[in-house]
Amino acid sequence: MGMYPVNDFVDLSKDEQYWLEDMSHDPLYTDTLFHIARSYLDTVGKGHMLTGVTLINNAMAELRKKLTEPNFIITDSVLLTVLSLALISDTLGDLDATRKHLNGLWQLIKLRGGLLGLTEKYSLRVKCSRLDLRLALKTGAKPVFLCGQDFQWNPSLAQPMKASTATPIHAVCSTPDIRLVNVWLDLQDFTNSINMAQQTRQKLASKQFQEKLISLQYRLQCLAYERHDIQEIIRHVMLACTTTLFMKTTDLPAQCRPLAMQLGQDMGYLESQDDKNLLKLQVWSVCISRASVLSTEGELPWLENWLRKACRMLEISTWEETRRILTSFVWVDLIHDPIGQSFFEGASQCQYFEQVPDGR
Repeated sequence: MGMYPVNDFVDLSKDEQYWLEDMSHDPLYTDTLFHIARSYLDTVGKGHMLTGVTLINNAMAELRKKLTEPNFIITDSVLLTVLSLALISDTLGDLDATRKHLNGLWQLIKLRGGLLGLTEKYSLRVKCSRLDLRLALKTGAKPVFLCGQDFQWNPSLAQPMKASTATPIHAVCSTPDIRLVNVWLDLQDFTNSINMAQQTRQKLASKQFQEKLISLQYRLQCLAYERHDIQEIIRHVMLACTTTLFMKTTDLPAQCRPLAMQLGQDMGYLESQDDKNLLKLQVWSVCISRASVLSTEGELPWLENWLRKACRMLEISTWEETRRILTSFVWVDLIHDPIGQSFFEGASQCQYFEQVPDGR
């Protein structure tokens, strides 16, 4: 499906197409790229894992030699070389090595002035940030970049005075964290712009789309609340929602297990609530979870059960009624509607189970 799950309404034609051209003249980068290509083909194509590791080690030895040279300059090609090593480690499933490479990459980037120092190399900055966020989703750890730093927590998309006391968060939390509320407002505006682009057959600019999505992901991943705090549950679901825009939905259940486990626990907690606003939150949470990271054969029956019970208590029985609840939160029509409707219809046809296992 290409780089983005939403590439049907993201304009890729104006992406930087030739940003690698000046790096191809760097022997370190080209040699590393050769080793990485050989490593990938030997490991994935032929199953020779040991050969692949040896080739990567050769590339790392060349890089270490370069870093010890007098008057060493951190060029774009050096950053891309380290990023390439992190990417191949991620592709081969070696997440420990990926994190080590990312930590090294972040140290180099900080010496260049931080991510702002990559302003002129937008595509390189995006690739670094996307890998950082993807690794955090896979491992459940905080991102390597930016976490611990002061974010701009005011809404970057929504108007600062825009109904900031009338969000669904306020309906279930009397004194919500304004940082989470502001991220919610931005996510709501972002998904609304995606839906509008799809409805009007327009396309969003790739650069603006990436910057907004990466900003949302970083802020959501760097926030944290106590377990079973309603705000932590909402944060998890918002993160799952943005992840359906960030990675292919078919990849999410296998690659985002930490988030899946957190959402499974969240659903078990919400299942015991009978407040009307919390029931609506449960309907949205279950449907976003199903559209993102909870979709295995073992998880599906309990998700259907939770959805049926919440709909029954809310006295709704049709997809149209359910969808009105879903779109009152944040919902991307093109991505979430097909999965959501199929999930609702499947749940409506299945036998109702009264008991849900403890710990779910």
